Order: sequence, then C-alpha cells, then structure tokens
Amino acid sequence: MAIFNRSHYEDVLVVRVHDLVPRAVWSQRYDQINEFEKELVESQTHILKFYLHISKKEQLKRFEDRLDDP
Repeated sequence: MAIFNRSHYEDVLVVRVHDLVPRAVWSQRYDQINEFEKELVESQTHILKFYLHISKKEQLKRFEDRLDDP
C-alpha cells in the first residue's frame, strides 16, 4: 500500500486556480499524472482516491496549533 499526499495533485490545482504558470505547463502536468496512474492500473494496482474535507475554521485552528508547536 502506498499513500500519496495531495502535493502531486495540488501542484496542478493551485497553479491553475491562481494562474501561476501558463496553461501549457499545468496541462502537461495533468498528462503526467494521467500517465502515471495509467501505468499503475496496467500493473494491476488499484487506485483509491479520497477527498477529506475540513472546514475553514478547523483548518485555521490546526494552522494556529502548528504555530505553537515547533
């Protein structure tokens, strides 16, 4: 079992939403993610994706807690 954190996907989302890189760049990243997942499936790997949502209030609380815990 392997767990990928959000960074692989977030890299595409954040740069697209905030218009940080040209379309050609984030579009290529989508292609790379799709190719990676295709290779996993072809090697009999099962992919499960989960979206875990927490409220903005909870996110802020967790962020503030981390500020106090070096």
